[in-house]
Amino acid sequence: EQLIKLISSKPLKVYSTSLATSDAEKLANAYSSVGRITAEVKPFIIRRSDNRIDLVFEIFEGQVIEVTRLSFIGNRNFSDMRLRRVLQTKQAGLLRKFRSNDTFAEDRMELDKQLLRDFYSSRGYIDFKLLSATSVLTRQRDGFFVTFKVDEGFSYALGDISVSSDLRDIELDSFSEIINLKSGVTFSPTHIDESISRMEKLASEKGLNFIRVDPIVDRNDTNRTLDVNFNLVRGQRVFVERIDISGNTTTIDSVIRRQFDTVEGDPFNPRHIREASARINALQFFEPISINSRPGSEDNNIIIDLDLKEIPTGSLTFGASYGQAAGFGGNIKIEQRNLLGRGQRLSLSLDTATNTKTYSINFGEPKFLGRDLNFGINIYNTITNNQFSAYNTNSYGVSPSISF
Repeated sequence: EQLIKLISSKPLKVYSTSLATSDAEKLANAYSSVGRITAEVKPFIIRRSDNRIDLVFEIFEGQVIEVTRLSFIGNRNFSDMRLRRVLQTKQAGLLRKFRSNDTFAEDRMELDKQLLRDFYSSRGYIDFKLLSATSVLTRQRDGFFVTFKVDEGFSYALGDISVSSDLRDIELDSFSEIINLKSGVTFSPTHIDESISRMEKLASEKGLNFIRVDPIVDRNDTNRTLDVNFNLVRGQRVFVERIDISGNTTTIDSVIRRQFDTVEGDPFNPRHIREASARINALQFFEPISINSRPGSEDNNIIIDLDLKEIPTGSLTFGASYGQAAGFGGNIKIEQRNLLGRGQRLSLSLDTATNTKTYSINFGEPKFLGRDLNFGINIYNTITNNQFSAYNTNSYGVSPSISF
C-alpha cells in the first residue's frame, strides 16, 4: 500500500514503458532512502485478453546498509567523538537493532552538513568551510565509510558593541541597554539574532513601526574579534493583509495562530514570521513546514501562506522491570499530545510491581488563559500491599502546577 502511492502508473490507463521504468526508479529510491542501497526493482508485464496487461514490479529489497564508520579530516579543535554527537547520522554500534539513524541516507547527509555548519558558527568559527562529504561503500557492500573534510579556521570573539541610527525619533540609550552582549564573549549568530529581536520588539512597543535593525560587522584579524554595530533604519511600509492556513484537518486554527506574534493588519516583519515557523515546528504536530508570502490586494500588503501536513500525535508505550525489593513490574502509558486538536496533552498510565500499583491521569494546557502559562494536573491512586509491612495503603492525590 505504501509503494503504490509512489508510482505514477495507474489501472485502466494506457501502458507506457518509460513510465514503468521511471516508477521502478522511484521505488528503488524509496528503498535507498531507508538504507537499502542495493535494492533492485524490475518492471515486467503479464499479457491478458482484449489487449490488456498486468504491470508487476518485482522487488529485491536487499539488506540495510549501515554507516560502519564516521570520520573527520581537518578538525583540530574538536574530536571526532564530539563532532559525531552533532550529526543526525550515527555510527553503527551495539544498539544497531534498535536504531534507524545509523543507516545511510542521502537526505540525512544534507542535514548533517548544515548541522556541522551551525555547530562551528555558534562557536565563533566564521571562516568554517565544509570542503567535502564523501561516502564509500565497503568492499563487502555491507556498510558505508562516511568522511567529512573540514577547514575549521579560527574562533572569533565579540569586540566593540554599539548602536547607531540616522532617525531623529530613536533614543539610542534605551536600545543599547537591552543588547545583552559583552566584549570578549565568543561570537555567535544566534546571540546577534536574539539582540536584534529584542531591539525590534522594543521599537514596536515604543510605536516605532517598520524599524529594521541591520548588524554591521567589522572584522579584526589581528586579535580575532568582530566589532558589531546595530544600525536602526526604517524599512519599507508593508502590512500583513491575511494569514492563510491550510492542511490542518485536526488541529484548530487558534492553536497555530497563537504561535504568531503577528496578526492581520500588523506591519510585516520577516523575523517574526521566521520565529513563528520555528515555534510551529517545535509543536511536533506537523511535518517540517516553511512559511511563504505572496503579494496582497494592494502594493503595500502581503499575504502569509502556511501549508501544513499533520502527523500522528498519539502514542502507546509499555515496558517491564525487575528490582530486588520491588520484584517484577510493568508499565503501560497511552498519551495524546494534541487532544482534540487543541494542543493539549492527556495521558493515562498504569505502573505495577509485586507490591504496588499506581494509576495516574495527566492533563496539560500549554496556553492557560491565553497566556504563556503552562497548566498541568496529575491525578493518581497508589495501592500498596507489602507482606513485610504491618498495614497496606491506598492513597489518592491531585497535583496541580503552573509554569511560566
